[in-house]
This record gives sequence, C-alpha cells and structure tokens, in this order.
Amino acid sequence: MVSSVQDLENKLLNTDSLPAHSETLDILLSWGLAIREHQKYDRDTLAGPSSLMRFGVFTILTQEFVTELYKELMRRRLAGLPILEICAGKGLLSHHLRKLGVELIAIDDYSTDMPRNKEVVERLSHRQALEKYSPRVVLGSWLPMQSQIGDDVLNSPTVDYFILIGEYPGGATWLRSSYQHSDFKVYHLANVSKYALGTSDYFHLKEGKWKLTRHTDVRLFKRNGAPMSIDHTVG
Repeated sequence: MVSSVQDLENKLLNTDSLPAHSETLDILLSWGLAIREHQKYDRDTLAGPSSLMRFGVFTILTQEFVTELYKELMRRRLAGLPILEICAGKGLLSHHLRKLGVELIAIDDYSTDMPRNKEVVERLSHRQALEKYSPRVVLGSWLPMQSQIGDDVLNSPTVDYFILIGEYPGGATWLRSSYQHSDFKVYHLANVSKYALGTSDYFHLKEGKWKLTRHTDVRLFKRNGAPMSIDHTVG
C-alpha cells in the first residue's frame, strides 16, 4: 500500500513530468485495493485519493488532461488573452500550461498550509488579483462551495471567460446546481472533462469489475456577446 501511495504522490507532485491518464487510473485502483485488503473489509467501493489534499492537490493532473485543456485554450483563441489562475495552490496547472507555451499568472491567498514557491505562485487574494491584472480569462480549480470567489470572478468587468474545474454542479465545490448568471452562458468542455480526475473520485464494483465514479467536471462560463471562438468548428 505504501509504495502505491508514494508512487502516485511522487508522480503527481513532480513538476518535470506528468503521468498518463491510464497509468494514473491503474495506480489509483491498485492503491484502493491495497487499502481494502489492509483494512480487512469487503466493500464494493474503494477509498479515493483524498490524502493528496494535504499536498494541495485536488485536481489530479495527467498528460491528457493538460493537453486537452491546452487544445481548448488554443482552439478557442483564448491562449493569447490575459489569463489568471486563482486558488492555484502549488501552481502545478499553470506550470504545465507554461511548458506548452501558454502565458498566465498564478495566484493564491496562501490560506492553506502547503509548500509553495512564491516565484511561481504570487500571494494575492482573488479580489486583489482581479483588480491588479484585469484578466480576460480566469482558471479556477476546486473553489470552496460556500465562497463568493466564483461570483466575484463573474462580476469582474474584464472577465469574459471563466474555466472552472471541480465537482459537478451541486457537489462539494462552488458551482451550485441551481446557479445562474444573467451575463454568462455555461458550456460543458467534454474533451477536457473526459480526462478530469479529482480527489473525490473513486472506484466501485459493478458487474464484477471495478469502474471509476467521477465527480470532476470542467465548464466554461462565456460572457454574453464575447466571441465563442475565431475557430468556428468549435461549438
């Protein structure tokens, strides 16, 4: 069990490379099965990777997830706009997008205790950052459910696009199932969501096989009147 957990943590926290999606699923499944055996109980649901939260990891990054997010930014012609990542934690998502050529600023208020590099993640509240940088595009992962952060982003006059990574509407993150904003339309980014993994996702036994139950989703808020894309093949 220990080696599986350590392998997963080392791969996910490695700033030089990312694991493949299939490799990450294999590790998560092996880890859950090891915990199940160690604790000597028989359940049809395996433990999720919640221990990663202590490292500030809520979205589990893989090669495919970052690549698809990058493609989405490029195809929608958003990569050239001023981009801000809020609640960035250790800044791993911004780090890997920068390696692909996307220029963006990562900020966090440092309210959660975790090791950080101030040269990678600037210490600012989301409100301070919105005022300082006037972004057109904002990225946010796992915003707290009861916070006003998402509302503040959408009410910021410069923001035309808000990409939100978190649980499905009505889950444990900010986007409530009944949430609406009169100035924005919401789009499900299916190509990115297909590879989205979070620390609340888990495996359950179905018809004799372990199947992944995902709660993680990626959505795009687009301001009314803002162009959806210069690439008209994108819906």
